[in-house]
Amino acid sequence: KLVAIEVKWSQRIDESDITSLKQCAEDLKDKLLFSVIIYSGTEIVPIAPKIVAIPFPVFFGV
Repeated sequence: KLVAIEVKWSQRIDESDITSLKQCAEDLKDKLLFSVIIYSGTEIVPIAPKIVAIPFPVFFGV
């Protein structure tokens, strides 16, 4: 099983930011557990089914 991780410097994430992760999910099908966007925002945000945005400090535990 795999987890896709994408890093964005943006403080906001929108639908256009998850295009590549959606394609990745389509390509990998059942091999992909979920996808994570690490970004410079301040909140954990569920973006779409199996896609979540997590702030840098939360992801790295600082």
